[in-house]
Amino acid sequence: MKKKLILVFILAASFLQAQEVSESDVRKIVEKDFSAIPQNLLARLVPYNDKNNRTGLMDAKTRKIVVKAKYFDLDFFKPELKGNYNGIYLFQYNPATKKANIHLDSESQPEQDSGNTQTDRKNKAAQISGFSLTEDKKIKNYDMQYSFFSEEPFLFQGRYYGIAVREQKYGIVDEDGKPLTGFDFNYDRLEFNTYSPAPQCWFKFLKEDGTSGFINLNGEMKFVNEFKTTYSPKTSTSIYCANASQEFAYNGYEILYSDQGAVGVLDLENMKWIVKSTAESEVIEINYASDRKIENIKKDSRDLRLYFLMYDKKRETKYYMDQNLTAYRL
Repeated sequence: MKKKLILVFILAASFLQAQEVSESDVRKIVEKDFSAIPQNLLARLVPYNDKNNRTGLMDAKTRKIVVKAKYFDLDFFKPELKGNYNGIYLFQYNPATKKANIHLDSESQPEQDSGNTQTDRKNKAAQISGFSLTEDKKIKNYDMQYSFFSEEPFLFQGRYYGIAVREQKYGIVDEDGKPLTGFDFNYDRLEFNTYSPAPQCWFKFLKEDGTSGFINLNGEMKFVNEFKTTYSPKTSTSIYCANASQEFAYNGYEILYSDQGAVGVLDLENMKWIVKSTAESEVIEINYASDRKIENIKKDSRDLRLYFLMYDKKRETKYYMDQNLTAYRL
């Protein structure tokens, strides 16, 4: 309750401050703060937080403060920089032009329905016992007995397989509808780890008794009950709890959660933990820095410098940690 009141006071103060600071004033402040930074230093800068959780930038190599902590939610250069000046004004700074675009924060608009619903898929389904593929190897139509089919199939021993749902149970079938051994609709949840193609093929699973972990096509399991989920096939479409990084993975890394919060960051390619939450600190988010604009996270992920945002429970502040587990904090 105390934290919530503090947050309310901070936002209220920020709103009053915004009434006194114009968009033009914010633009001048942002451009002054960042225009003097050398180009070759930008991708080396790491956001840090002070005791009031204001954000600045420090040099990851020298640990020197480059920009004082007076912003909110300051990001990495990618190569442009995004941030929030006072809780009201958002900005995007372009180091090439040394200019900043400023605008007031506003609520996100709801996502538009693409029109490609499960009902549409089933209405277009042909008389098939499994599923059919498009020219670019996406699952297009599937048998009416299935309520859901993953769009992305995977290739194993020369055949395509897909994850399907039948009577609220998950299984894996081939194009003819034949279940794969060990995956005959006996799971409450299955998600294919796209970073582990054949012959590995690891899947995140959830069983009816609450057991969770990863399993491969040989039946080998890893990280059993090291992370849990409150997932229900009746109410949810994701195995993850709601949090900042659940919908994407940078460079094959992903945050996994238990009922108590984030467990840690898992390397999905090598199937091992990179960093885990402790009694003193918790993983919050995965972020990155880059000296060029990244158009596609998965395609360009090897060009990223990965960082993990951590929360210090004792100090009640945040800090970044890199892939070598080096912490950047005051």
